[in-house]
Amino acid sequence: MALTLFARRPAPVGAPAPEPWPEAGETWQPEGVTVVERYYNLGHAVVLVFLSSGCHVVSCLGCHYQATKLKAHYSTMLTPDEAADLANTHAANCRALPRDIPARPDEEAARELLRTLVRAMRKRDERVNFYLYLLDTKRLALQRTNEWIVGEMERLADDEPEVLNISVNTWGTGLHLQKLPSARTSSRPNGAEQPRSWEPASPRAAAIPSSPSPTSASGEWKRLTWWSS
Repeated sequence: MALTLFARRPAPVGAPAPEPWPEAGETWQPEGVTVVERYYNLGHAVVLVFLSSGCHVVSCLGCHYQATKLKAHYSTMLTPDEAADLANTHAANCRALPRDIPARPDEEAARELLRTLVRAMRKRDERVNFYLYLLDTKRLALQRTNEWIVGEMERLADDEPEVLNISVNTWGTGLHLQKLPSARTSSRPNGAEQPRSWEPASPRAAAIPSSPSPTSASGEWKRLTWWSS
């Protein structure tokens, strides 16, 4: 009887620890950008306001809304107040649920993504100046610093001078996207372009070689001062 009354009972099995709530952007700090403000939309997805090249960007982590200007045809970038108003207005009307936070790509994947983006910016009828803010809406996918991007752009100019050209002037160093080749060209077997019989042959412009990055007296890198303007 005594053994029955005082027998030890098995310890109760505790409830499993709850799994941590997945990151939806509340604390996310992607590389290469500075998050300024965060808003919740109606579906609890986060709407970010961040800086990358010196310009404000609004980006929803629920839907795919992004904005760098008040209107698409405007030339001026968003002020801090304008960016906050856009983000708040979008958050008050968007019902998208949180998406997975973009994973940081490895070095090779980030390099290929950058080159794909840059090649797509070329135009057929004009040479285009390249500025870092042209990549602002892609910075959450790239997740790389301004310095890394500039270094990779220089590397692209060396590897593919027909796509990107570097020029050095008295006011600084610039990157220029070369014009797309004419649609009325054919290719030789080895891939080199050849004018058709009715087109006059023209010499190919030589690419200006890359130069060392200009630095200040203290040796600090400073080239982004005008690319970011």
